[in-house]
Amino acid sequence: MTSEANMWQWLRKANVDPDIFIYRVENITYPGGSDVQGYLRDYGTFYIELKNGVYPARESTLLKFDVHESQVNWHHRMTNLGSLSHVFLVQIERDRFLVPGNWAGSLRAGIIREQLEHFRVASRLQPHEMIKTFFRR
Repeated sequence: MTSEANMWQWLRKANVDPDIFIYRVENITYPGGSDVQGYLRDYGTFYIELKNGVYPARESTLLKFDVHESQVNWHHRMTNLGSLSHVFLVQIERDRFLVPGNWAGSLRAGIIREQLEHFRVASRLQPHEMIKTFFRR
């Protein structure tokens, strides 16, 4: 399983792009806040929560992630305020997925692999390309 630290090492390479500035946040003052905050020129601020997981042996087994209730509440509140700029970067083995924040409850409760596939990130994308592709929709 890939650690959040390894995920951050990959993601921070987005800073090579002059249109992107991202940084790791360890926020103990507001439970549920994101692991990463960033700014994209002509878009604005965005937030990324890092999560890793393991594929179950059977396709029908639910994938569950270590999403805390405070994180579900934070993402729910951001969604209610109209924010589309908060996502989960989920990594399982070498596969990466960008899951919208309004799926926080589902990630906590468990989703099937087929649902997760809708959010797959092309493996050829570099971190800055992934960010620009997702947040400029």
